[in-house]
Amino acid sequence: MNIESSLAFFKWVLYVGMALVAIGTIGVNILSSKVDKKKDHKIDELLKGNATLLKNTEQYQKDLIEKDTRIQELERGHKNLQKLTAPRSISLEQRKKLIDLLSSHKPEFQIILASRILDEESLNYAETIAETFRKANWQVGPTNKGFLDNIQSDVAIAITDDKQKGLADEIAKILNAVGIRCKFEKLRGESIPGVRDNTIYLIVGSKLKK
Repeated sequence: MNIESSLAFFKWVLYVGMALVAIGTIGVNILSSKVDKKKDHKIDELLKGNATLLKNTEQYQKDLIEKDTRIQELERGHKNLQKLTAPRSISLEQRKKLIDLLSSHKPEFQIILASRILDEESLNYAETIAETFRKANWQVGPTNKGFLDNIQSDVAIAITDDKQKGLADEIAKILNAVGIRCKFEKLRGESIPGVRDNTIYLIVGSKLKK
């Protein structure tokens, strides 16, 4: 092989090599482009997924807040319902204070408690108050269970003689002082059957006002 032939061969090898490099470069670029597109697509999918997850998380948190608010409302409603339906009573502290205040008076008139007719809760509360007056050495007659109407306060006072007004006022002050709502209320004459003379009536209405 002469020099010209060798030169021609090397040129041919060089051209082939350059062609292969060019082809390889083009192939790499094409492959890189495809890989980049796949990566971009994957990134887009992840971003969309994150956005959806974030939206779902925010909605979940919103739902939790709404449910917590609803639970609190239901709990408040339950407590209010319990207050409305729980039987009335006198606490030990109220009882002690009530006895102390009542004991400072020497009543001239008998006291009778009256409860709403066919109302067990009203009767039990009236009996509790009556027993507290007895502990303070007041003259207390048997509870009248036939009150026909209802009242706005816990206890209403009715007198059978104008001379009882001063003592009745003191009773009202004492009961209010220990947290038992008490006041004079206008009652129908026939709302308390079997009214006795010389008696101050303390009327206990229904807890659920009608």
